[in-house]
Amino acid sequence: MRTLQFDPELARPLFANLDQIHLVMINPSGPGVHGKDFGTDIETALAEAVKANANGFNVYWTVNIVAPGLNKKPGKRDIRAARFVHVDIDPPKSGGAFDKGEITAALQGIGCPPSFIIDSGGGLQAFWRLEGPCANLDSIEAINFQVRDWFEADACQNIDRLMRVPGSVNYPDSRKAARGRKACLARWASTDDGLTYAPEDLAASFPQAKTAGAAISVNTLTLPAEVVLLEPNDLGLGSLDPLRIAIETPPGLDRSGDGLAAARLMANEGLTDIQIMGVLLNPTNAISGHFLDQRDPRRAVARAIQLVRRDSPPEGATLHAPIMADVEFDLFVANEKAKVRRVMVPATLQIEDGDVAIEPAPRFGTPGWLRDLGDGALAQFVEHTCASAPSPQPWLTLGAGLAMFGAAAGRRYAGPTNLRTNIYAIGVADSGGGKDHPLRASTRLMIAAGLADHIGSSKIASGAGLLTAITANPSIYFPLDEVGFLISSAADRKRAPRHLTEIIDNLTEFYSLADSTFLGIAYANTKEKPREVIEQPCLCLFGVTTPGVFWGSLSSDNVIDGSLARMLIFESENHYPDPQHHLVPNDPPADLVAIVEAVAKGADGSTPFPLGNAAAAIPKPWTVSYATPQAELRARAMREEQIDMLRRHQGTHLTGIIARLAENAAKLALIKAITDNPGNPAITTADLDWGMGIARRSVQTLMQAVKERVADNEYEACVKKVHKVIADAGSAGIDGNELSRQTQTVDRRRRTEVVAHLEEAGMIRIMEIPRAKGARGRAKRIYFDIA
Repeated sequence: MRTLQFDPELARPLFANLDQIHLVMINPSGPGVHGKDFGTDIETALAEAVKANANGFNVYWTVNIVAPGLNKKPGKRDIRAARFVHVDIDPPKSGGAFDKGEITAALQGIGCPPSFIIDSGGGLQAFWRLEGPCANLDSIEAINFQVRDWFEADACQNIDRLMRVPGSVNYPDSRKAARGRKACLARWASTDDGLTYAPEDLAASFPQAKTAGAAISVNTLTLPAEVVLLEPNDLGLGSLDPLRIAIETPPGLDRSGDGLAAARLMANEGLTDIQIMGVLLNPTNAISGHFLDQRDPRRAVARAIQLVRRDSPPEGATLHAPIMADVEFDLFVANEKAKVRRVMVPATLQIEDGDVAIEPAPRFGTPGWLRDLGDGALAQFVEHTCASAPSPQPWLTLGAGLAMFGAAAGRRYAGPTNLRTNIYAIGVADSGGGKDHPLRASTRLMIAAGLADHIGSSKIASGAGLLTAITANPSIYFPLDEVGFLISSAADRKRAPRHLTEIIDNLTEFYSLADSTFLGIAYANTKEKPREVIEQPCLCLFGVTTPGVFWGSLSSDNVIDGSLARMLIFESENHYPDPQHHLVPNDPPADLVAIVEAVAKGADGSTPFPLGNAAAAIPKPWTVSYATPQAELRARAMREEQIDMLRRHQGTHLTGIIARLAENAAKLALIKAITDNPGNPAITTADLDWGMGIARRSVQTLMQAVKERVADNEYEACVKKVHKVIADAGSAGIDGNELSRQTQTVDRRRRTEVVAHLEEAGMIRIMEIPRAKGARGRAKRIYFDIA
């Protein structure tokens, strides 16, 4: 086996393009750090590097310009000017795959590609050459923070950074060697193409850093020995004061952000640092939760105060500008007043003039969902698919379109609360009713838009197969045929094979991980069976099935564990629609294909995959905002409606179905907004109302099905079947002969037991009509539903 050794010809191009060569040699196995300034002497620098590397030293170059003649490892005070912005991207600590080729290609494809990239042997080091030396070191380090946060890279943003010399052998230290790292050669991932950038252009090319600068010390803030705990009443805050609301009822989605927001509001109101600390450390205030969970709560609060003081008024001063825009502030206060009034005063009290009442959500079953859909891509898909279908099923087609567009938008867009576009839609229609056409139409459209690799198979054979598919493409659409049989096969967890139950388990898990990380099973043999790591997986599916198979496959376990709530049910409005004979071609229209391509590209100006679209690469989805303050208020009202429904059904199985009503509605509104305007989407009140109508209809379908059809055993199934036949007869009731005919699959003795059970339970009423005088036989019975 050939021994690794320093390759001078790989290092030479780097040294040739540096106006100062400063190298640092570090012994990874013990003491020994040597630095030297070689000026522009390439040959001497190469000779010293070869010698040191052969003796087991790692060889690094100093990214920026140091004081001339510096013969040691530099510190920040030794840096004279910056010449590069840099980032060090290491393999994910979660253990996921790290495709250097794909990441390099992604880096070269961004709007401001690096001047060159070095493969250090471990990770990738990218460099953006500045137009000239920059003496403002703080500004360059701030840009390093921006780039680091954008790529979620290592904390290597410091201006005195050392980086690996290409061509040198990378020797692991004892810690890395214990994890299995071997010596390897650092190489060029992308050679120097001479690109240069102005610092201001780079600063404008990347989002603001999460950390604005170097770590902030809290030592400059005095931590008092005693802090007087304060409540909103101690500050003289009114019941509807925004500051009181921020302290007592913070949103709760980001507790750290809530704490900073409250601290900023208090600073703007002129509170002192000690007063702010007293509020944020008081356990009776909901806002204190984040800080009290820290190891040192007082220091955590001190850090928050320092952060907000940077751009807030000095201690004791007041910010006289409004906290919100006038319109937004008025709407906020009006909405809070309306909520307080609904809870605390009689319902007969009239709303005062000027108050903003929340528009009631559309009732379940309101016709016109297609009309309200508008003329966007979803409406175009439904129109074209139905026009090309022998048996058009528009309601099922909508479900297919939502799932398909959800996959196309996956990992590229996120909602205002970080919800994603992953949905599970189930189309239910009888055999021969045309339920397969939406499956084929959605698949054809994705292929026409160049998204064939985003399409999963029409059958899922095992949990492992599902995992393999989504690892290969973490934003994927499964058009599943006869999905009811899959659910039915996996429903009996005691007897179903493990590879089938794992499908349902994986679907349940992936649904909740669209904004985070899926970590697969860790095996002992990591080389042959590495753990799957998938960042922000977006799994969408549209499955079709018949009513009997689907509803018969469900049990109360599906209801309780929440797997049903994750599904949007699109049961046909007409199982056997009138046939169409003059059909348009199946090929999707060019305009519709272009919209799918635009959705898959992402919003204008966004870079959703700065490190490539591999499973372990962390995407940067574009946040779709609310179009107006009223839309945000409507989203809040949706969540409140869900809470009201949960309270009404508390203690029943139905809460498992209702629990995701608002979430599903928000996802549907997000998909509609994206498909209406892929380049610059915004969620409107109309989008939210439409999404809530679709989600509510699905919930009502499920609730009715649970009541009528979902059973855990044969007897319960018989009870529900017999009761449904009686209920469907309406106020006229049904006689015994007709009841026997419609329930002929139920054993006679069992039917008699069920009828007696229903009568005893007070669910039906039986009326006997005596025979005519002298007639033979028993009295005629009529059965009425009274449940």
